[in-house]
Amino acid sequence: MASEKRKQTDASSSSLLSAGDSESFPRGGGSILTPLEHKQAVNEAAAELQQEDALQVSSPLTKRRRISKKKSEKTTVPKAQASPKSLTFKSIEPGMYLLGLIAEIRSSEILLSFANGLSGTVKLAAVSNTLSKVLQNGLEDPEDSDSPATEDLFRLGQPLRVRVESVSTDSKKRIICTTEPQAANGNMSMRDLVPGAIVQVSVKSIEDRGVLLDLGISNVSGFLTTGELYNYHINPVPGMVLLARVSKKPTSAGVVRVSLDLSASKTFASDITSADSLLPGSPAYVLITNAMISGVAGLVMGTVPATADLFHVGEPSAAYIQTKFTEGETIPARVIATYINSHGSVSLMVSFLDHLVELHTPSSANDNTMISTFPIGHIFDAAKVVHSNSNLGLFLDTNTSNLGFVHISRIATDHIEDVSSEKSLYRPGTVHRARLMNYSLLDGQYTLSMEPSILERQFITVEQVPIGAVVKCKIGKFTSNGDLLVTFDDGFFTGFVPSTQLSDAKLLFPEKKFQEGLKMKARVLSVDQEKHQVTLTLKNSIINFNDRIIASYADADVGRKCPATIVSLSKTGAIVNLFNKLKAFLPISEMTEAYISDPSEHFYVGQTVFVYVLSADEEESRMVVSCRPPSADSDNHIKSFEAIKPSSLVNATVIEKTQNEIILDVEPSGVRAILPLGQLSDDSTERNRPLMKTYKVGSSIKNLLVLSKDQKRLTVTLTLKKSLISAAKKGGFPQNITEITTGKTYHGYVANVTPVGIFISFGDGLTGLAGKDYLSTEKFSDPSELFYPTQSVAARVTNIDIAKGRFFLSLLESDKPAMVSRPVKNPADNVSMSKDDYVFGYVTKCKVVTVKNTQLNVKLADNLQGRIDMSEIYDSYEDIPDPKNVLSEFKRGDTLDVRVIGSHQAKTHNYLAITRTDLGNSDILELSMRKSVLEAKEVPAALRVADISPKTTLTGYVNSTSTEFSWVNASPVVKGRLDVLESVDTLSEVQEFVKNHPIGSAIKVSVLSIDHGTGEINFTAKGTALRELSDLSIGQILPARVLKSVSNGLLVRVSSRITGIVPLTDLNDDFSNAKLDDYSSGQYVNVSVTVIDKPNKKVYFSMRKSTLDSGNVKEIVDRVIANASDIKSGDVVRGYVTNVAEQGLFVMLGLNITARVKITNLSDSFLKDWKKYFTVGQLVQGRILSIDHNPLKVELSLKESALTSKDIGGLSFEEIDEGDIFSGVVSRVEEYGAFIKLDGTTNVAGLCHRSHMADAPVADARKLFAPGDKVKVKVLSKNLEKKQLSLGMNASLFDEKDESSEDDESIEVDEEDVDEEMTDSSEELIDAEAEESESEPESESESESESESEPVTDNAEKSAGTQFLDAGGFDWSAGFEQEEESEEEDVVDNEKTKSKRKKKVVRDITGEMQTKMPESVQDFERLLLMSPNSSLMWINYMAFELNLSEIDKAREIGKRALETISYREEDEKLNVWVALLNLEVSFGSAESTEETFKRACQYADAEKVHERMIMIYTSSEKYEEAERLYEKLVKKFGDKVKHWANYAKFLSVTLNKKEESRALLARSMQALPKRTHIEVTEKFAKLEFQNGTAERGRTLFEGLVASYPKKVDIWNVYLDQELRLGDKDVIKRLFDRVETVKLSPKQKQYFAKKRASVGL
Repeated sequence: MASEKRKQTDASSSSLLSAGDSESFPRGGGSILTPLEHKQAVNEAAAELQQEDALQVSSPLTKRRRISKKKSEKTTVPKAQASPKSLTFKSIEPGMYLLGLIAEIRSSEILLSFANGLSGTVKLAAVSNTLSKVLQNGLEDPEDSDSPATEDLFRLGQPLRVRVESVSTDSKKRIICTTEPQAANGNMSMRDLVPGAIVQVSVKSIEDRGVLLDLGISNVSGFLTTGELYNYHINPVPGMVLLARVSKKPTSAGVVRVSLDLSASKTFASDITSADSLLPGSPAYVLITNAMISGVAGLVMGTVPATADLFHVGEPSAAYIQTKFTEGETIPARVIATYINSHGSVSLMVSFLDHLVELHTPSSANDNTMISTFPIGHIFDAAKVVHSNSNLGLFLDTNTSNLGFVHISRIATDHIEDVSSEKSLYRPGTVHRARLMNYSLLDGQYTLSMEPSILERQFITVEQVPIGAVVKCKIGKFTSNGDLLVTFDDGFFTGFVPSTQLSDAKLLFPEKKFQEGLKMKARVLSVDQEKHQVTLTLKNSIINFNDRIIASYADADVGRKCPATIVSLSKTGAIVNLFNKLKAFLPISEMTEAYISDPSEHFYVGQTVFVYVLSADEEESRMVVSCRPPSADSDNHIKSFEAIKPSSLVNATVIEKTQNEIILDVEPSGVRAILPLGQLSDDSTERNRPLMKTYKVGSSIKNLLVLSKDQKRLTVTLTLKKSLISAAKKGGFPQNITEITTGKTYHGYVANVTPVGIFISFGDGLTGLAGKDYLSTEKFSDPSELFYPTQSVAARVTNIDIAKGRFFLSLLESDKPAMVSRPVKNPADNVSMSKDDYVFGYVTKCKVVTVKNTQLNVKLADNLQGRIDMSEIYDSYEDIPDPKNVLSEFKRGDTLDVRVIGSHQAKTHNYLAITRTDLGNSDILELSMRKSVLEAKEVPAALRVADISPKTTLTGYVNSTSTEFSWVNASPVVKGRLDVLESVDTLSEVQEFVKNHPIGSAIKVSVLSIDHGTGEINFTAKGTALRELSDLSIGQILPARVLKSVSNGLLVRVSSRITGIVPLTDLNDDFSNAKLDDYSSGQYVNVSVTVIDKPNKKVYFSMRKSTLDSGNVKEIVDRVIANASDIKSGDVVRGYVTNVAEQGLFVMLGLNITARVKITNLSDSFLKDWKKYFTVGQLVQGRILSIDHNPLKVELSLKESALTSKDIGGLSFEEIDEGDIFSGVVSRVEEYGAFIKLDGTTNVAGLCHRSHMADAPVADARKLFAPGDKVKVKVLSKNLEKKQLSLGMNASLFDEKDESSEDDESIEVDEEDVDEEMTDSSEELIDAEAEESESEPESESESESESESEPVTDNAEKSAGTQFLDAGGFDWSAGFEQEEESEEEDVVDNEKTKSKRKKKVVRDITGEMQTKMPESVQDFERLLLMSPNSSLMWINYMAFELNLSEIDKAREIGKRALETISYREEDEKLNVWVALLNLEVSFGSAESTEETFKRACQYADAEKVHERMIMIYTSSEKYEEAERLYEKLVKKFGDKVKHWANYAKFLSVTLNKKEESRALLARSMQALPKRTHIEVTEKFAKLEFQNGTAERGRTLFEGLVASYPKKVDIWNVYLDQELRLGDKDVIKRLFDRVETVKLSPKQKQYFAKKRASVGL
């Protein structure tokens, strides 16, 4: 029988596991009466309430397992849990609490491991308030900074509790958390600090025998002994955060002893008071209610739902879950997450893993074998599948103590449908290769991947990417600062390319070259392991460098060569970056071979240079490099130079390019070589220029021929001329005179051209002369007409003079070359016979064939074409009949007199001078019909680029035009650019530019600039061109073209040579309308010159209407701030954020005026992550606090309080005298005294020594004061030289005139005496009536009627003390004049008597002030000197100003009151806070109201402030705000019944939200202590009778009397509610039931008397 029963049980469990989630139902069940022991006693009424509250409990579908008869009777558990909830990124929400283990420690943040492989970050600023203050002090005073390193604060594997602050929605999926104890400990209060409770603590201070801890719980501090710290080898640091266990209850002083021993045997608390204690990290006993294939569900404390998913049950198998977890069994676990479920109640995620249940604090910095055993990327060659799940993935045995997990998406490249089937390749028992991708510390698992692409990948993490590696990358997007984002390694990694690493040449529009999606080669420059950031370069010079790189000092051998990038320039040299962000200094003397005075004239930031290491000192972190190769007298270098032979072929690397030559290093010796522009090919020098652009710095050139060697400079000259290389290979390139033979032809190049002939060079400088008569059979006057230096020629040796070492050459093949005649057909001049007649200077005729826009196409004969450029028609601009259309005078068929001036190649369109008669068949003659050319005896030389110099005046002819510039020809071969800005003076002329300068028009121009090397020419059509800054004048208005938007304004161009900035502050007279997005590149605007900075070669413009057209400006919203004289302290100004620094903001108020905003002056409210609220270019408004003129420093405040304040100016240090009295704020406290910032001054502070703090001796000032305390001080002494103040605050320093508190103190003493007497008599009265109250409970109706008839205040008092309190139409006090409503509605008379007597004392004190109410400001000020602590007087003062509509003054008076009233007078201060809140609600903004409320909560009793604020909102009919605040109140102070009751009444009565009101009962039961459950249920029942459904109220009362039949007060209240309704039948039945209860004689007499009073 037993075996059969066991089989049935196993089968039932098996079916349960196989059924999975189908038999489970929604989480959140449980009675509102919570304890399990009462579940069998729940009657029909309670079940009905559960159903109505949607807390449904369905009957189990499977047979419960019965352990024993006794156990079954005590622990019958319903299956009321849903399927286990897994922690995923999508399920993470702000406000959740999680347990994490530190996985990585970075300099500015820590990375924590959460459940299910998730991770989150905690910034240092969010670790603890103490640490934030330490870091802030380090920023404000770096020299005195003692900020700890992150390695000193944390340890790998250390457990911490976090609260989720935000969850990013971008692709990075970041979870941002905080570990601040105040946030991490949630709603825990002092009553939750029972032994065994787990709390998060931060080190507040270090004492002799231990450390004082901050728990984030009001009125509680923690203490950890030195022995505990020593056991765990922890060196305490202020701000350090730890997870600790409460070892002893809090003392009367509020100090709780904690321990770092978190093991389960010592932490399971048996007397947990509420669910608030069940935070992540806490141990818990879980009562198992459901075991499923996806995990386990259960209950903690009998009511709180808890689940554990498959990762945290211990072993992810159905058999294990079936065996381990038995329904009704209680198993220890650890809470790893808490969240709010769909019903608004708390649910838990727990773990049954051994390493979490037995959680411990690491005892060393590297106490984690999981991380140290295998690195990321390690491949497990034989990982065995032990469990599989088709929804999750595979669990692998890694032959270690930790399992490995492969997600279903990481098993293979293709999707796997089923991994659990018997035919699956991944079924349990199979062995596979897997790669370690990450550590999941909390889960105790390795995160693995089995994808083939991952297994084959060389790198897995950024840290594994080697510096210097050449990779293929894919171009992404440009960032706002010009950097380029790229991906590489098939998109597995992301890197960025700085703007200085995009190209070896400067790019004006890099986005055109680097288009998104383009694939290119890149090289890794550096890897930032902390930021996981890879920096790459796209420069070919660095990519193509094949030698070993320098990435550390160990690589920096002296003489080693490496590419580097210039990052900064100075007069003494440059700082360069090598690989791995390694910096080196490049002295000016080592930058070039020649002397230079200013590096910036020859080099630029971002330029790549090849450097050689001169010295490297790792200890000093200093490296010196040189651009020059190793010393010329080096033996190795000389040997390498000598080894290179003339006429030999070498390979070389391009290291630099100049205008006319390429500098190379011969491989592999490094000997410097020069490749002239003319030696790039056998073509002309100008044709070689495009070829030169193809050779990039860093590229290698093969098979260069050595022409010559310079022994002095140890350099060689190379050539790429094919004719010379071919000759050298054949042995026909002589190096000395003995190698040449008369009559033999040799290939060489022209070395020099002279009037007597040309000099031709061969190998190693061997040079011969070819006389003028031996050059050509054509007619020429000078050899330069036919030849040019570096021209390739083949010359025949005619004579050798060995004795003199010279020889002569000839370029003629024979003495009489044959001339071939080419006849022409139908010549236009009827004279010419052959094409050979049309030589240079030949005068003839032609006929117009077509008239084009810029030229006349003509024919000189039927088989000979010509062209007349429009620049060759008229001699001067004045001769042109129609400058708008130069060729308008000509038509087809016209016969014109012309002269030949050259030829035009039809294919290449290159202009060539005709020097011989062998015209090609496709050549077109260049003709001129200018009168001066036709009449000249010899043809004037054609205008060429070499003939032009700046300021030369010419007639230009428009060849093409656009909206930005026109191309203008001055001759057929001289072409330049005319910028629009160089031809117009006004903005309106810009619009007409194209119309006024059509193609084919003529214009007078002068040369603005010319580059003879490239042939680029810029023209100007203005009479006075803007060539230099000296040509500008202040106030001059010019048209300008927008180039682009920059961070501080617009970059504009006013001429082709002058570019300037329009600052943001000069875009518009109203900064609100100044938007950079309104301006695009190429747009034209008007600007006015405002600043000309000649020394720095800068100019600034303005686009303000007030500077362009002052006569039409109606209003200047934001005035111009040009210098410090334009502003003064107290001015409200607007400006633009230029920098968001660690210490605050920098705001541009004007071109030369930048103000600083300290972090403390950013906002009235505390901004945790303040940087996210400000961006560069953001418009802000603030008030100037101070101005220091030497040097100029402007302090600005953005606080709303500073903007609205009318009294910002304050006394300076010099204006303060000894004996002056100030109020102030304590800024810092040391043992010897306090530093106090004085109010009403310009940030002046002084020191109050402990000897001047009180008349009695003070041993430690830190025990009396804390930062932020308000104090009153007197100036004792003043040191002008050191600018120091000595302050005092002991009472003897102030006379009656200075301090009027003596009278107040005597009044307070009297009041206390009266209170004591009243208290004594009241206690006697209470004691005397206690027994009678017990036996004869007072009916609610009677007590309420008496309460209603009791007057709240005396009429005389109200009229005398609150004359102005009705100002503004609202109640200033928000009820503070009345006594607080009692938590109990049945209040005895003696308490009311005591309340009234107390009020009478208050009235007497105010009556002593003055019999007549004040009528002026002076009256109020005089009275306040007498009674500075009277909140009533201060509030009357505020009301007085409000009657005069002076809202700001009323607000300032309230703030003065808070600063003046003694800190001991908490109630008086609270009254003022309430008045200020009233003021803000009625007259302020939502922001100011919220800010005032936050400050009130900070400085006053937060609970009372919440209550008063709710009353204010309710009386102002701002119900939405009141409801929101009620929600905060019950969350923060939910341990008091009155808050829940008031909230429910508000929802039900005020808002008529009855369902929401009823739902609060279930929430309150979980938040309130168990002892208050009767009281709260009673109040909700009464609410149902008064404003709901009587039947619901009866249901609740029935549940109470059923559970507690002997509690007479419950029966009494129940009867009162029925008596209100008046249903006699119901009342009679209820009285009958009461009589059946066992009562005392007095109680029976009481109820009988009550029954008789109603006639029943």
